Amino acid sequence: MIRSHRIVTLFLFISTFSYAFASDFVHVRTYPTHSRMTFRIDDSVSTELKNTKTGFELHLRGSNLADLGAASGEGERWKAGYRKLNDMRLDSIEVSEIQGEIVIQGRWKFPTGPLALANAKMELFDYRDKFPPQYIIDFWVKEGPTIRQQEMKQKQEAYLMERKKVSEFTEKNQARRLASIKEEEAFQSSMRVCETPMSTENDIFLKFSTIHQKVDFSRWISITTPDAKFSYYRTGKKTRDAKYVRLALDLYKRGNWGLVVRTLDFLDKEYPRSDYQTEMKFLRANAYLRMGMEQQAITILKKIIGEYNKGEKGSSVALYAAMFLAGRFLDSHLTLAAMENFLWLIQTYPDYGDVWIFHLGLAECLYALKQTERASKEYQWVKDNAPNEKARAEGAFRAGDLYMARYQYEAAIATYASALRDFKNEAALFPDFFLNRGEALYQVGQIEIAKQVFRESVELYAGHPGGWRATLRLGEIVANGTLDPEKIKESRDWFYETINRYPASPGATLARLRLLPCGDHGGMDMFASEQFFTNIAAKFDGGGEVIMTNYEDFRALAHIRALVTLGPEEEIGKVAFKDLQRVKDPLARKKIILVATESVQRKIIRLIADGKHYEALSFYTAMSPLISKDTESERLDYLLALSQSASNLGLGTFGEKLSKIYQEKLLRLKQRPNRAIAQALKSDGLDVEIKRAEEEFSAAKAAWISDSKSQASLEFVKEKLKNVKEESKFFYEKEIILGLIEEKQGNLKASLAHVANAHLQKSSARVTAWLAYLTLKADDSKDALKIFKEVENQILESKDHKIPDEPIESNLGIPPVPPLTVVIISEGEILETMKKWGEASAKYSQAIDIGLGGNQLAFQYARSLIKTGDVAGREKAMAVLEKLSVSEAKDEKEKFWKRMAQATLAGERNKEIVN
Repeated sequence: MIRSHRIVTLFLFISTFSYAFASDFVHVRTYPTHSRMTFRIDDSVSTELKNTKTGFELHLRGSNLADLGAASGEGERWKAGYRKLNDMRLDSIEVSEIQGEIVIQGRWKFPTGPLALANAKMELFDYRDKFPPQYIIDFWVKEGPTIRQQEMKQKQEAYLMERKKVSEFTEKNQARRLASIKEEEAFQSSMRVCETPMSTENDIFLKFSTIHQKVDFSRWISITTPDAKFSYYRTGKKTRDAKYVRLALDLYKRGNWGLVVRTLDFLDKEYPRSDYQTEMKFLRANAYLRMGMEQQAITILKKIIGEYNKGEKGSSVALYAAMFLAGRFLDSHLTLAAMENFLWLIQTYPDYGDVWIFHLGLAECLYALKQTERASKEYQWVKDNAPNEKARAEGAFRAGDLYMARYQYEAAIATYASALRDFKNEAALFPDFFLNRGEALYQVGQIEIAKQVFRESVELYAGHPGGWRATLRLGEIVANGTLDPEKIKESRDWFYETINRYPASPGATLARLRLLPCGDHGGMDMFASEQFFTNIAAKFDGGGEVIMTNYEDFRALAHIRALVTLGPEEEIGKVAFKDLQRVKDPLARKKIILVATESVQRKIIRLIADGKHYEALSFYTAMSPLISKDTESERLDYLLALSQSASNLGLGTFGEKLSKIYQEKLLRLKQRPNRAIAQALKSDGLDVEIKRAEEEFSAAKAAWISDSKSQASLEFVKEKLKNVKEESKFFYEKEIILGLIEEKQGNLKASLAHVANAHLQKSSARVTAWLAYLTLKADDSKDALKIFKEVENQILESKDHKIPDEPIESNLGIPPVPPLTVVIISEGEILETMKKWGEASAKYSQAIDIGLGGNQLAFQYARSLIKTGDVAGREKAMAVLEKLSVSEAKDEKEKFWKRMAQATLAGERNKEIVN
């Protein structure tokens, strides 16, 4: 035991003093942190010390070799002895005597190989001791980066500087692109909905039914009682039947309708063949009418007309009966019955002074029955044969309505023009004529003339119930083909006029549909708008004044546009799906699909921007049947973003499909003939490169996610990623994918370079841990240790020491971040390989102190403590090993480290016995 102790003491002495020269003049000693040169000279010797890049130079003023102990004639030999004096920081010493002073020159020894310093420099500190008298110089290597570290630092600084330039340039370009996207989105939504001029190219215009001015036949024909203008014959005869007649007439005059009928019953019973029977039947019919017994009255009147055919011509009773029935039936819309009576009157009383009334009545019946040609002839007859201008105008101004009803607008315009030319003074009597003529002109595109006619109608007939047609059309006409703010305001004023002046008319609903998408939205918010569309607009039937053929198209288009400008955007697709089931007009369908497509695209882009990739893909899948196949009006970027989202979720096949759809649509877009595709492909040179990079990256990422095993797929991915430059926002993911491919193919150096680039782009825990293992695999322990320390800090800073899942990194295939225990053990093992046992044990102790456990960690902690050689540390290590050797092991791994602890413990105890 004593012999062993002496050996250890000698070993420690040798390790502390690497070299000690026997001379009394100079000694060199080596310490772990510095080296020391001691010169045995007294205070009387003046010294001057210079530190150079390669060594030092010490001048001893007024001294010679003899003063330092060199024997006479032995100077060269004495100096040669000092040349061998060196240590780990000192290469050699050269002593010389020059002009009355001793000059001592030393050459420094700096670390070489991987530890070579970039700016090697020795630090000096000199001082004197008095007992014994001596001059001392302490020296040590100044800490600093190695050549390799300096090179890496310079490269990193250069890279970061370049990245900063690229980032600044990219930010400017991105800002420009975002501005371009905002402009495009504004064009896609607001521009198309609110700022596109109203025209037949982008709007639906409903047709109105003909407003046919009803003939007031009561001016000539009584339709309340047949005898309103009839004078009964009052006989003066004394006969009994004459007395009955006079009694009946007196009772009728007094309004005793029932007694009239009763009196006539006696007359019929007693004098069925009386000469007064025809007029008395007529009287009975009138009494029945006044009593409300219309059917009985009509039966009698028909009988009178029928009996007249058998009797003598010229009977006024039959005339008045027929006129009454014709007028009454026409007023009751019993058109065929009315026409039968008018025909009978024309045929029976061709010479009647007001026969033109019968022709006018017949024309009205034929109009109602849509017998245009026959009706036209009758109106023309009235125009040609009526007794005065006013009467003739009755036929002239209505004739054009026949062609309006058949949508023969040119013929209607010509007929109206003829009526206006011939009966200008009577035109004011026919307000419907102005509305019909204006509509006909509007439908054939004579907009300015129509505008004048409608304005005239509004001025002349402000209270006309059909006036909403004029105000509504004026709103459409004023806004037609213009974006002039003043014109747009005037147009909206006309729509408001329609609503306020004719609130119960069909025009009020149509005007609201025009107002809702833009401006003040007709005073409605989103909720009121939806209530309007789902109730009033949905139940609108046109009131018989609007041709409803295209109303559903008109309503649906207004609805989708209102949703775009009012929201909510989430409803657009749902509403579009529903409305497209009913919309038939190609223009409306196209517009609805385009507006819905743009809305769907914007929502997809927004969902992706919010990180809701699954929701974006689900929304696209649900809405894809709605998305326009017309790429001319479609932004395609969202397909690339969707492809990347699919890849991020591990849906590589779906990502590839979306990438192919994008390429196919882009190709069709580029191949469109006679079309300026600048809007869709508008960009400067850098934009083109960025766009191309995005296209290539989307295809590469989808292929990588769907197939990362086959060599062909890997080469395809590498080829596609060539165009993804540093300025691309996908450069980070590109470097990750290439790092994984190179690692898979065994190219460690190339993989490490790509992963290092990715790490510079983003401090992801996964990437950092991956970089640490690759660096360690490349035998760069020192750098690996630093990177593992970075991983450790990232884990410690995370919540509950758990790194949250990073979808992009995990989906690309980067190994997960190892547990904190594994990271610290890795750090400790690196320190062990570097023989830094104290630092290794401190690292393991740190892990245990923060609550990390496990047999491996405990064993390696104990082993590193033993390796330090510290007595207290060894005792602590033995205690840890003893505890570990008797601990419970839950699995094979824990059992292995338990056995290792038991073996190590036994070995250490054996050493104690031997010693």
